[in-house]
Amino acid sequence: MKYWVWLVVFSILVQSNQNAHAQRTYAQKNFCFGFGSNSAKIDFETPVPNFSVIIDSIQGKANQWIIGTPNNKPIDTAYSGNKLIMTDTDSTYKTNDRAAFIIKTNFYFGSDYTSFAQLITGWYWVDTDSLKDYGDIEVSSDGGTEWLSLLSEHNSDHVTWTTKKPVLTGKTKGWEYFECYYGDLRSKVTSRYTPIRVKFTFVSDTAANSGGGLVFDDIHLCEYVSGVFEHSKRTFSSNILPNPAQNQISFSFKEQSNEVLQLKIYNLSGELVKEHQEITSERSTLNVADLPNGIYFYRLFSKDLSDESKGRFLIQR
Repeated sequence: MKYWVWLVVFSILVQSNQNAHAQRTYAQKNFCFGFGSNSAKIDFETPVPNFSVIIDSIQGKANQWIIGTPNNKPIDTAYSGNKLIMTDTDSTYKTNDRAAFIIKTNFYFGSDYTSFAQLITGWYWVDTDSLKDYGDIEVSSDGGTEWLSLLSEHNSDHVTWTTKKPVLTGKTKGWEYFECYYGDLRSKVTSRYTPIRVKFTFVSDTAANSGGGLVFDDIHLCEYVSGVFEHSKRTFSSNILPNPAQNQISFSFKEQSNEVLQLKIYNLSGELVKEHQEITSERSTLNVADLPNGIYFYRLFSKDLSDESKGRFLIQR
């Protein structure tokens, strides 16, 4: 039985102009579990070798993004630890500017067959005095030539938000969590085997500003290879409805050997959260009311491991 597992290394690069504050790169590296997956958590606290953050001032007027301890009310605390990345840690954000920081990964969208699953989570706090001051989160797989927004309605059919989609303008009441699966964007990109980059952008208008700006903390990026290839296995088709689900799922499959099957369900951390040992019907239901909102992977297989089907579904209430 042969397994193929992709290993992932992150780098966050920092590029500053002459007016930029001195920067260091902060990240915490860890590895997810199951399905051949890896991840990196960027906490902006502890320098880690071989990690860097690109802070790029696009217009060159002001380098808004700063890693440090916040002292800019109402945003005066990091989500965890003492540091975060912020449009300005000590004063209001700059006017008439467009700046970004970019996380460079060696994730790949890959082919439809490999079923790579990309996930981004994190925490944000926004405090702007105008809806013309706003942020965006984008991904690129061609080295940064073309960017696809995770927030745009044009890409909504290819992006799954398991939380409320962030609104990176106006004012939040403190820290907000976001979680997004964007692997289905592979159908919209022209290059599937160039490393993915994730860009966080903030744009400000010409009016004087008084808000705290936009901040991020504890950004977590993962790649899950949901198709771990086992060439000796026979695969069969299966389906889960409804998808998204709330409290109950119904799954159906076409399995010709009439074998007794087992079902295992994993969360995005690769942890086994539910299993069913004896499945004999080609249509069965399962109560998932005890599982929180999120994306889940399932594995349906015969006891001798000769037959297998895999898929994913979303719980959203």
